[in-house]
Amino acid sequence: MYTPFKSPLKEQYPQRLHIRVIHSKGLLNCICLLEYVFKRGSIWIYASILHFINDFIITLIPAIILVLRSEFSLNYADQGLLMTIPTLIAIIPQTFTGHLADRVHVSRIILVCTMLLGFGTALMGLSQNFNQLLISACIVGLGASFTHPTIYSITSSHYAGLEVRYLSFVSAAGDVSLPMVFAVTEALTEMVGWRIIMLCYGLTTISMSIILYKASLNIKITRKVGGRNISNYKLIKQLIKPLIVLGIITSCYRIILTFTTTYLNHIGLSIEWANYIFAVILSISIMGPVMTGILLKGGGGMRIVALEMTIISTLSIAVTLSSNPTLTPIILVPIWILILSVWPPIYSTISRSLPQEHMGLTYGASLTFTWAFGSIWPYIAGIIADTYSINMIYLLVAALSIVAVAIAITYGERFSSETPPTQ
Repeated sequence: MYTPFKSPLKEQYPQRLHIRVIHSKGLLNCICLLEYVFKRGSIWIYASILHFINDFIITLIPAIILVLRSEFSLNYADQGLLMTIPTLIAIIPQTFTGHLADRVHVSRIILVCTMLLGFGTALMGLSQNFNQLLISACIVGLGASFTHPTIYSITSSHYAGLEVRYLSFVSAAGDVSLPMVFAVTEALTEMVGWRIIMLCYGLTTISMSIILYKASLNIKITRKVGGRNISNYKLIKQLIKPLIVLGIITSCYRIILTFTTTYLNHIGLSIEWANYIFAVILSISIMGPVMTGILLKGGGGMRIVALEMTIISTLSIAVTLSSNPTLTPIILVPIWILILSVWPPIYSTISRSLPQEHMGLTYGASLTFTWAFGSIWPYIAGIIADTYSINMIYLLVAALSIVAVAIAITYGERFSSETPPTQ
């Protein structure tokens, strides 16, 4: 017998939860459950769900890039372009979308965001040539432009003082989606083809947009206004080095995300095994941000970043030297653990310098700058791979990581003695 979820909000909001149509019970019960969770103040859970959906959708292209490369006869530069242009579309509006996150209720932002993500994904499945595919991917990118300023600003504001911990959990939710995309999409693509999969993902995301919108109408974000008084000049001066480091980290992340399966295929693994092994690598790597959230409470963010990027640089050189289908995936595991765990410390360093009342706006502007810088590097890496060899990909990552370490160490020496700002 069918037993609906009995939400404690049903008596409080009977007009919203009253079931009038039998076939709508499943949808309304899902809304009741999520609304109950959000009502209890678990803002990080809401941010995590949104981050999971967003990262799942925007990672679809890397997950099927080898199939797209074969179907549309793409070279390495085209492959990098397919990642670069939609990423630019995702990051350029983030100053505006971050401002919206400070002024507009999150329920409206999530509705627009997920609708665009779903619509663009469905159109990708209907694309008949590379240009149509690129335009569809740009629509997905536009939807993604709303996500990160929103989730990072509401998490940093609501959990001020413990933002490293909760940013780690929210970050991990997005990372969980990565292995799922590669494993699930690869398996389903073999069964029904990539076009059907894109259509199904798109329609599912559109359905989720309605559920999340209805369930989040009563979310209240706690913001401590006035806790940070700093001049614009001093704010920019204090943020410039962390933003440059964040841009370099983004560049490394986008490069290895775009070309890891291609590199594994280059050294002798089949397309299927390259995707499955990458999914396993990502599954193991999720422990990185989770452990960061458990172990760290705050402070010392740039020192942690410097240490992790030093190790990434060393391991990237080792990947280039190995070129072994057995050894290379083993070396890639710690690289991905570190590249995923480096986000919370750098975001925490940035958030501790931001005024609470403009958290979304400043996050958006910061992400626009750093992700714009990072988004061009897959294309640059593709040109280098076409000109020389794909082995140069990880040498490029190593070189960028060394630059990030040098800047992070300088920042640490300059600000290590300062007391973190009170939020």
